[in-house]
Amino acid sequence: MGTTTGVKSATACLVAALGLLLAPAAPAATAPAGSCRLDLDGRLIEQLTLECEDGRLQEISKPGSSVALPPGRYRVRKVALKGDWSSSGRASAPDDWFTLSAQQPHRLAVGAPLRHTVRVSGGAMHLTLDYELVDAGGRRYLNRKRSAPPRFAVSKDGLELGSGSFKYG
Repeated sequence: MGTTTGVKSATACLVAALGLLLAPAAPAATAPAGSCRLDLDGRLIEQLTLECEDGRLQEISKPGSSVALPPGRYRVRKVALKGDWSSSGRASAPDDWFTLSAQQPHRLAVGAPLRHTVRVSGGAMHLTLDYELVDAGGRRYLNRKRSAPPRFAVSKDGLELGSGSFKYG
């Protein structure tokens, strides 16, 4: 009798576990009433800080592909990415503002992938190389550790003419 009870008990647990596994998935969480959806085109975002038109800051930790926010005008104030990369919006242009409304979500290009850019200026004997790491929205990123500045090499026809590393600042 003890074996029969154990088998019945094991069968009941198995049926309950299968019920949980095969049950329809819970519906996706919906945004609170009166909120708007901001879709994020970017990855590796640890912290996103948005400035509201009235000056309040909206800090969002580890956002997914979209976040729910109240309607209004916003701009990116700061972005922190994995790997100690950050962008500060202090140099934001006036046209960086975007509007969120319930009628249509806004798509914001922010975060990785980042693009390396180098501007070259100077003359025949002296070259200045300005390096920036930017996202699709044009925001510049700096590494907060600054322990290993980016390196470069200049070559012509496969022959290395010079190399070095960029200095921060």
